[in-house]
Amino acid sequence: MIWAVFLTSGIIIGKSLKIYLNISSLPIIICVTFLISIVIFLIYKKKNSGSLSIRILIIIASLNFLALGFCCSYFYYYMEDKNIFQNLYDYELKNPDTTIIVEGRISGHPEIKKGYLLFLLCSQKITLQNADSIQGLSMESGDVINVKLKTSDYYSFKRDDFIKANGVLNLQDNGLILILEDFHTEKTPAKGLMSFFYNLRKRTYECIFRVYYNKLGTGCAGIAVALILGNDNFISSRILESFKHSGVYHLLAISGQHISFFIYLLVSFLKFTSPGSKKLHLKNISIMLLILLFLIFYNFLVGQKASALRASMMATLVILAGFWERESNRKFVLSMTYIFLLSAFPEFLNNIGFWLSFAAMAAIIYINSIFARLLKKTIKKIKARFKLRTDYNLEENYLIKIFITTFSINIFIMPVMLYFFKEFSLIAPLTNILIIPVFYLLLFILILSSVISLFWPPIGSFLILPAKPIILYILKIVNFFGSKNFFILTIENLSYFYLAIYYLMLFMALFLLNKYIKSD
Repeated sequence: MIWAVFLTSGIIIGKSLKIYLNISSLPIIICVTFLISIVIFLIYKKKNSGSLSIRILIIIASLNFLALGFCCSYFYYYMEDKNIFQNLYDYELKNPDTTIIVEGRISGHPEIKKGYLLFLLCSQKITLQNADSIQGLSMESGDVINVKLKTSDYYSFKRDDFIKANGVLNLQDNGLILILEDFHTEKTPAKGLMSFFYNLRKRTYECIFRVYYNKLGTGCAGIAVALILGNDNFISSRILESFKHSGVYHLLAISGQHISFFIYLLVSFLKFTSPGSKKLHLKNISIMLLILLFLIFYNFLVGQKASALRASMMATLVILAGFWERESNRKFVLSMTYIFLLSAFPEFLNNIGFWLSFAAMAAIIYINSIFARLLKKTIKKIKARFKLRTDYNLEENYLIKIFITTFSINIFIMPVMLYFFKEFSLIAPLTNILIIPVFYLLLFILILSSVISLFWPPIGSFLILPAKPIILYILKIVNFFGSKNFFILTIENLSYFYLAIYYLMLFMALFLLNKYIKSD
């Protein structure tokens, strides 16, 4: 875990110092870090103390992770500042009669907001045309830009559509935005080597999407789309607020349970269709490769979702450990997944889904067992004190386990929720107990029907029918408790300092609790 802390610190420092350093300084930083590591190692090489050697190795590794985080962060934000649209905006200010024509692919799900369609556009070709010129200056590009499209037909443009449009760049509070009008925007044929895969993703998404809306109706279908396809744009803002206020907003994120169900269905299908089904298991290289390919495609289908990437990466590491006959330590797997994802995607530092996903998983791995053992010890003492029956273990009750898990997760993610949303639900343990038992059944129904609908839509449409009453039940619980504002804790402008103080006190309390539990 200490390496993850140093990596995060490096990313924060890299983001803060991006305006003071040049890109050419990165190799120097890497070389200096490497030389310092060698010097530290050589200084203490002759020491014979094993504990000292371990401490030195930890120091060297931490120093390198600090440098890694710094370089990854600095390079990402450097490339972001070098986005071609920033140069085009400066050029447009100096040449107001210039028209910018952009051709590219809609790379994210469009969102309807205040009469506009908002989406991310991955540009392929940009043309600058002056009023007095017939043929403009064209250039190839792969940079992305946020787009604000004024249109009356909100559903005419979808993810992976290729468009050609001319518009105006505008600098707003949340960054540079390309303003488009629908009469200056048209769809174009798909281009590029990846067009086949984008088309496959689009057709897969639309097939599952149609089954949801045809059989579940608008309200319930929006929940299903968010749970399986990772797109919550079809859930109304009121319902989303109710999920936050009732403390079950995390259920809308793609989790490890999704991945587990998908892997289970895939392995079961292969066992059913294979003549040598008894020989099929996760240590079979063919099965492992199929699972890895599926995880890649599923993450491609839902888009760059931090929670899905976290669950997929952890599943991959566990499968690889089993294949190589190594025991997988959950703490190590979580730390390595965190390090890999934050190194590859430094922008996740400000992603609420990333922090909620890892915080919830960290709570389950690090905290859940402490409270479970504390409850077990407390009940044991109560039974001994009042001479109660010992043949029934209350701590093994399913609802008690849900309560402990929910309580562990919520005390860990509370500062994260307060930092990003300025509010936190105090009723979360109760709402999770009421929803989670049926939520996993809903998840299994949606996953099974979605997979089958890709190959046999009528059967998939039939299997999804039981999902509707479960979703309606969840919505009733969410709407009821989400409307009770006195269950909401609100704190404005929570700083990093108070976050650090909270987690420091939490870790000290958990350390003392763990010591107390082990005292007998």
